[in-house]
Amino acid sequence: MPYLTINDFKFGMDRRRKRVAGTPGTLWLGKNIHITRGGDIERRLKFVPEYNVAGTFGAASLRGQLYVFGSEVLTVPLGVQYQRLQDPLASLMTKILDVKTFAGKFYVIAEYASGNVCHFYDGARVTSWDTVVASSGADFTTMADLMAAKIENDPAVTATSMGSLVTITALTPGTAYSISTATVNGGGVNDQTAVLATVQANVVGVDEVRATATLTVNGGTLSAGVNQIAAVTIDGVDVLGKAIDWSGSNESTALRVAQQITSGFTTHGYSAAVVGATITVTAAPGTGATPNGFDFLATAAGNVSLSASAQMSGGVTAVSPVAQVCTVTFGGTFEVADRFTVTINGTDYKATGGASGMGRTAYVDKNRVWTPIGSLWRYCKLNDPTVWDPAAVGSDAGFINIATATEGNERLVAAARYQNLAGVFSSENITLYQLDQDPANFAFSDTLEHTGTKAPKSVLRYGNNDVFYLDITGVRSLRARDASNAPFVSDIGNAIDSYVQELVKALSKQQEADSLAAIEPKDGRYWLILGDTMIVLSFFPGAKISAWTTYEPTEFGGAPVQAFVRVAGQLVARAGDYLYFYGGLTGDVEPEDGEVIAEVHCPFFSGQTPATIKFIKGFDVALTNSWTCELAFDPNDEARTMNVGVLSTITFANQGRIPVPGETSMVAPILTCSKGGAASISMMAIHYESEEDPS
Repeated sequence: MPYLTINDFKFGMDRRRKRVAGTPGTLWLGKNIHITRGGDIERRLKFVPEYNVAGTFGAASLRGQLYVFGSEVLTVPLGVQYQRLQDPLASLMTKILDVKTFAGKFYVIAEYASGNVCHFYDGARVTSWDTVVASSGADFTTMADLMAAKIENDPAVTATSMGSLVTITALTPGTAYSISTATVNGGGVNDQTAVLATVQANVVGVDEVRATATLTVNGGTLSAGVNQIAAVTIDGVDVLGKAIDWSGSNESTALRVAQQITSGFTTHGYSAAVVGATITVTAAPGTGATPNGFDFLATAAGNVSLSASAQMSGGVTAVSPVAQVCTVTFGGTFEVADRFTVTINGTDYKATGGASGMGRTAYVDKNRVWTPIGSLWRYCKLNDPTVWDPAAVGSDAGFINIATATEGNERLVAAARYQNLAGVFSSENITLYQLDQDPANFAFSDTLEHTGTKAPKSVLRYGNNDVFYLDITGVRSLRARDASNAPFVSDIGNAIDSYVQELVKALSKQQEADSLAAIEPKDGRYWLILGDTMIVLSFFPGAKISAWTTYEPTEFGGAPVQAFVRVAGQLVARAGDYLYFYGGLTGDVEPEDGEVIAEVHCPFFSGQTPATIKFIKGFDVALTNSWTCELAFDPNDEARTMNVGVLSTITFANQGRIPVPGETSMVAPILTCSKGGAASISMMAIHYESEEDPS
């Protein structure tokens, strides 16, 4: 008896073709699983909440110790260290934007309720930024740029900046948004302004309603050429075209009148419909309210009785929706402590003058800390991240203007080391630079156009020779782009591009911007969190395994992930108020019953004979734990399945094959495990007889 074998799952999820065209070794969906070094399916471990760190933000590790950050006086659990970072404007911390280590100490960028952004090194605020911002690092142009970047993540609008002006446009034409501005003086001159203007008021779309009039045939008798509907005129135009005899009943007469009016549509534009003995005459498409008030006259002859509307009425002219457009112009005397707020639909977007000249991400390379601000990539003094002022005594701090090295002026968002270069990311380009301890030796290398990221924390160095990042098309590999700069023929994320695009489409713009990547330390898996779904790459080139699957970390309770931290060989996720250890403190904690439900959906397999009917005889599988198994057999209706049962043994042994009667040309196994403990699938087989060669 022939059988179809799936020996491993080393290709993981593959959405490049429809499910009906599946290839053995691929998955259509793998949820809460990953692929092992041998190609088996294995359920993930449990995320265990070990520390409650409410009131703090972010997470990082240093010398094997876990750290969290905040601005208030707090006590954190034993096993966690706390670094207090205060806003000079005395407002509370709202977010950790980035954390890096330099010379064994933290370099932290934090944001506060005032809208202020501060840089800290070893727990002390880097006051050198005050001089940089005040002298040349910020103005109302940078303020507009920062505010536009913040507002751009609002779900209702899009925002751009030019000079000191921010233009805010509704995403959906016809859907209005509320907007207001406010300023608070923090400096010596109280003349700061944020002037709001409406460039285009919202126009709600209106669907056209065509004007109508009605005519009812009330009675008559048969007498051809005598008892008739002689004419129907609208605004003096006869739309009937010829007289219609009363034809034996009011209803049949009305039907003939309606047909006659409609037959002349190409001439006069009117059409008619009939219900019973009543005819409704409708004006031409596109006329809207224009025919309202047109005289409507139905003329009878003989003993035919009619009743009719006096005029056409009810027409409404269509109105195309127009997007609301407002501008905010910042002005006055620029001072770093002044505060500005733009409120969209009740959500406050805040910034200070100083924040507009501060970097929001950090990169460490060649004995310096680097941070992007607009199109400038600033760097600190060699070996001293407390000095950023180029004019300071002994300072060699400065900046590279990326906009002068390549076409475009996109806002820079992140940087990562790529082989012996540094890749600087905007949403549309990646610029490669050769760096050195001596600024005189900095050198532009190349620009990769039409690829980049809106999610700075998705940019992650992978191994020694590559960088992964979330592009608009999916997960991209900088190495693959650099090698070919062509369509993504062999890029790392090709197999799930369409799946990732669907995930991103379902995210808010802020969720997309907050997408976060990490490398799991034990097996080197790449994780990228997209809202509530984590996509996972198991990449073991020696075994020719490159497999994408997904995790759904419901343990986080829907709280967004703020940070991933590698500490003592384990991966810790900060979500909400808790630090979650993957696999618990021991690194091997499996889920309990019903906690982490693993799902395996295979594509349809046909044994390379998709047009041949097969008589399904049995199913074999090598697995651990208990899995509920079904076989989908209709690619036109994937909900139609054959129940195989709950399997908990290796059925290949001792004639343990599970009998499965059925008839189809292809099948797609679906296996689900909700029982606690370790769970895996190594291989499976489908036994069948072919209609072409029954045995």
